[in-house]
Amino acid sequence: QHFVTLAAAMNPARPIREQAGPYLQLLVHDPDLDVRTAASKNLADFCSRLDAATVQTQMLPVLHELSQPAPAGEMSPNQAVREHVAENVCALAAVLGREGTTNDLMRLLKLFLADDELKAKVLATVDPVVEALGGEGTHSVLLPEVLSMKDDPLWRVRLSIVQTLPVYAKHMGMDLFDDKLKQVQLAGLSDSVSRIREQAVTNLESLAKLFGDSWISTHVLPWVLEAAKGSGPFAYQGRISALDAVEHLLVASAGNKQVSEVLMQKVVEPLSRDRVANVRISAASALRNATKRLASEERGFVNDVIRPHLQTMVQDTEPDVKLYAEAGLGM
Repeated sequence: QHFVTLAAAMNPARPIREQAGPYLQLLVHDPDLDVRTAASKNLADFCSRLDAATVQTQMLPVLHELSQPAPAGEMSPNQAVREHVAENVCALAAVLGREGTTNDLMRLLKLFLADDELKAKVLATVDPVVEALGGEGTHSVLLPEVLSMKDDPLWRVRLSIVQTLPVYAKHMGMDLFDDKLKQVQLAGLSDSVSRIREQAVTNLESLAKLFGDSWISTHVLPWVLEAAKGSGPFAYQGRISALDAVEHLLVASAGNKQVSEVLMQKVVEPLSRDRVANVRISAASALRNATKRLASEERGFVNDVIRPHLQTMVQDTEPDVKLYAEAGLGM
């Protein structure tokens, strides 16, 4: 459990790479599963102290062995170890750099991505891989693997992809993101699993800040307006998601009159009068949350754009609507 810290403290003048053998012994061959599992949790920390050559020649071959699943119908004795390795393996990209990640680490990642039990863990931690590959490298090397799983029947796999969309956006830029991943983001907003919808809505804020108000107007507002209409088999779900999006978009575009007017007039106003109490509650909650986040730095925007709607909502007959509206007015 404390191998990395102890190895560095007890032999400060000795290169940590000399401890690769003892570490791998604990990771793979120790007879106690708890010991192997504890070692696997330290994989990222240990490898971050190594040089690329040591990772390539000593660590990766062993990790390749651990990536192999048990025969069909059998349970791997190292399953817990494999799960922690899958959670940590992407961190090796920071040591290996672009060339090592492309030529060596990606082969290992593909093995883990082929395992239904592990692929969600890898997909959720790809940040160092994207950082190492850069936009073009991610597009050519990693993205084909990701896109092949965008409609995966396992919801945790879809969630992991949606969670990391802002990471891809940051490194790939707007044009590549729109071409390859925008539809994944929009599909997430309407996913049948609430956790995925919530994450996709949360993404809107970071994507809007990254790509700007024109991107919101072109690609996001049409979805929000359609969802707010509440038509189709997921009418209620769509109205709630649209209101959840309002908070994040108001925060991202505070000061943009065009975006805020559309959100308030075409989403908040009609849904604050919705026949379903939970929808009205969500409208008040969204404005309360936006007020809380904007009050200190965008007081003028809050007073001019948000407060008038809260003052109307406070007259609602539903107690929880009044509660959220009053809370927003009190900030």
